[in-house]
Amino acid sequence: MSDKKTKPIITITSENEVLFDDKIPQLLDFKSEDWYRVLQDIDKPILLWQIDKKDSSRATSEVNQALKLETAFAGVHNPDLLKQLLDYWTLRRDRLIKQLEDQNIGRTTLIGVDKANQILAYERAIWIAINKYIQNCNKLYDISLAKDYPAAQKKHISISNLPQVAQDFQPNYGLVVLNQYCEDILDRTYSERIKIDDNRVAAILNESNIIIDGLCPTIDWKDISFVFIRKEEIEFRFQGKLLILHPDYENGLKSKDRKLTAECRTLWAFALTRGVITKHTRKIIRDVRVTQKNVSRLRKWLKTLTGQQSNPIKYNMVDGYKCRFSVQQVVYTVESDGTLTDRFVS
Repeated sequence: MSDKKTKPIITITSENEVLFDDKIPQLLDFKSEDWYRVLQDIDKPILLWQIDKKDSSRATSEVNQALKLETAFAGVHNPDLLKQLLDYWTLRRDRLIKQLEDQNIGRTTLIGVDKANQILAYERAIWIAINKYIQNCNKLYDISLAKDYPAAQKKHISISNLPQVAQDFQPNYGLVVLNQYCEDILDRTYSERIKIDDNRVAAILNESNIIIDGLCPTIDWKDISFVFIRKEEIEFRFQGKLLILHPDYENGLKSKDRKLTAECRTLWAFALTRGVITKHTRKIIRDVRVTQKNVSRLRKWLKTLTGQQSNPIKYNMVDGYKCRFSVQQVVYTVESDGTLTDRFVS
């Protein structure tokens, strides 16, 4: 057995500066790799070494913090900085999860998808940090042995050698979802696939059969359309998908006594006017009878159906009501005097 004494890989001076022993084995520069760029971009706590607790005057500088982040993954098994990162990201994630629960926000409503994306972003950082810490420690250990240099650790480490916060980590949406979110980020070097948009998050959640609230929470209103092909048969289109809606009690377009609801009647009125109802159209077209209350009910129904949170129907005194989505009908021809001619009657 070698009687070489372990040399310190880094030395922290009394001036709170870090000196690296340039003779020892080191990992290749990883600062340009995707996984590290993710950790650079995400918010982090102020990282502190033990010496900083006596004098933190220089510990919070941008250069100092960048050096500490790099040091945390330089391959030396000293998980203090890792624990600070994991504690912070876990706390931030747990707060977001609690917000969703307290506000009863569905996972894939527009707000819910945004929150889910933030949750997954913190979990990706946690996942990267745990895995890269272990990988880099073990890689540096192997390099040290190959060069017959005293290693900073006695053997390969595993998750059991990390702080409890790492051992207790459980992805909120499950490991399958997190793996899809992370893709191959642990292995690849450089690409532009750092940020994940809300549409991708919604797709990942849907693919994993996570219960959704709304059918198209992240689709722009302008990309959603309703077409009445009959008065009680509606084509609902979004993102290349087609659903046929037949008014009934379950979808909120009929009441228990099988009458069309105010929501259905109001949507039909907008279909007759191609989504714009003004004072003029109300006077000319007999079937266009809408009230502020009924438009409000339709707005709520549309939000529930789609999972959207933004206003689907705008209003001002000059232009009246204007739908942000496409809505029309092919049942009648609307004549210039406002009368309706059935297109299916010869």
